Amino acid sequence: MDVAIVGGGIVGLFTGYHLLREGASVTIFEKAGLGHGSVHAAGLLEPFRIWYNRLNTLSNIKKMLRFLRTGATAVRSVDPYWLATFIRTLGKEPPSEAWDFMRSVASYSWEMYRAMAEEKNDFEYGVPGFIELYRSERDLEAALAEIKRTPLGGDVETVEWRGYAGAIRYNDVAVLSTERFIERMRRELAGARVVAAEVTGVDASGRVFVGGKEYRYDVVVVAAGVWSRRLGLPVAPFKGFGWRVKSASRPQTPTFDVDGGYIVVPFSEWTKVTGGFDLDGGPSEDRAALFLERARNLTDVLDVVDFAKGYRPCTPDGFPILLRDGDVVVATGNCRLGWSYGPAMGKHAADLALGRAKSFPYMDRYRPNMANARKGGAD
Repeated sequence: MDVAIVGGGIVGLFTGYHLLREGASVTIFEKAGLGHGSVHAAGLLEPFRIWYNRLNTLSNIKKMLRFLRTGATAVRSVDPYWLATFIRTLGKEPPSEAWDFMRSVASYSWEMYRAMAEEKNDFEYGVPGFIELYRSERDLEAALAEIKRTPLGGDVETVEWRGYAGAIRYNDVAVLSTERFIERMRRELAGARVVAAEVTGVDASGRVFVGGKEYRYDVVVVAAGVWSRRLGLPVAPFKGFGWRVKSASRPQTPTFDVDGGYIVVPFSEWTKVTGGFDLDGGPSEDRAALFLERARNLTDVLDVVDFAKGYRPCTPDGFPILLRDGDVVVATGNCRLGWSYGPAMGKHAADLALGRAKSFPYMDRYRPNMANARKGGAD
């Protein structure tokens, strides 16, 4: 079987990984280099924290309003269809089978990262836990109450942190170096063909359009994050920034200043600093410096190794989109948890492409507009 993958982010890479192991011929279209759209992330693996993705809940709306006040987020553009879907689904709970499916996605992804690290830990995998810092005791209590309500739960405890009202420690959070993991996946995908070009459209018959050229495949997998908006799907771009920096002092455990909007993660040769959750699909980087400066509260910055930005593809209800329409498979919408769900999303996308699965509970709740995708609709 000849399969094209549109998008070389973490979901696209895992899709190719699974397809190659099933004997498929794989071509990956990625305009900016494999992993380019995903490498900015902190590298936290927290697959049981899907409630943090669910933007259309009252608790997360309150958080976003608070973050707007503190500057941890900004809203610069809103797609009308996404907003209409957000309003229509406001406060609605997904069916129980959706939670069951996500529990299996979380478990599969957790185990696959562990197994890959056991094979060769060349990406600094570990399970150090994760600490969230709260400046307000009321916000801390609200976060703990939310954890108790989620069907996926979490292994948590409260800890003290100087200068803050309190903190939550998540004991079941793993970490990896996104940069080193992308290098690992490039080696794993040595058998795939990589095309450095921007895809302008796809259609339901398995065609990929690049400028004035077209390529035909048995199946096309769209795993290009916010590019999937061209298919008429409610996926909004939430921009984030990431730096690798040299530092002399830093927390020993990955740490998130919730109201500051930044995360600090220690690695052997550098410290990863990430920040930003801006509803903004534009190219501007004008808010990036704010988060790096705020991060100096937890770590010094002696030198900047490199910088990257990316766009989290977020559905209003926080659940991903996994579906097949004709000869096109769509795998997107993981929001903050793209790395956490990448292994399972890739496996399920491969199963849809190979005909081993027809659908997944709730994940096909939206239908793509393939006519718009063929035309290369607004990105």
